[in-house]
Amino acid sequence: MQNQDNNNNNNNTTLEENKTKIKEEFDKLHKIFQTMELDILKQLETKQVENDLKHSIIESTIEEENKIINEILEKHKNIETYTIENIFNEETKQHIEIIKDNYEAKKLIDKKLIQTFDEYQEHSVEFDEEQIDRYFDQLKKSFSFKPLDENDSFDKDDEEDIETLTSQDLNVQNQV
Repeated sequence: MQNQDNNNNNNNTTLEENKTKIKEEFDKLHKIFQTMELDILKQLETKQVENDLKHSIIESTIEEENKIINEILEKHKNIETYTIENIFNEETKQHIEIIKDNYEAKKLIDKKLIQTFDEYQEHSVEFDEEQIDRYFDQLKKSFSFKPLDENDSFDKDDEEDIETLTSQDLNVQNQV
């Protein structure tokens, strides 16, 4: 009877040790997945910031160029009132101003015709389902039940082996 009570106590102890071990391993996996999730979210946010920067550059470039063209147009909107005498008057140097403004406007308009900007790069997150399945298949293989001999007990080496296997699997996942 006493022997059976000892066996029950040992079984309960082993059961509790195994439950603790399982809980610890799944906690480690959970932390690994949380870290992966945060990393992926950070990468996605970085891509969005890059797109926002591109948008800002495009918008400010177009606004600045439009402002210059509009200033030139406003400056010369009454061109029909110009007289030949005024245009070629050395004191007003209006002819130089007209040529300079014409050149600047033509340069900006030509630039607009051929201008290309970095396009936004829309991103969607894709998961390699085959890789995930392989990972989970490996994960399922990372534990097993084995009978304990009388001299066996919960072994810390087992815990290190599982941690190493899990880390190796994660490294393989990250390399893909």
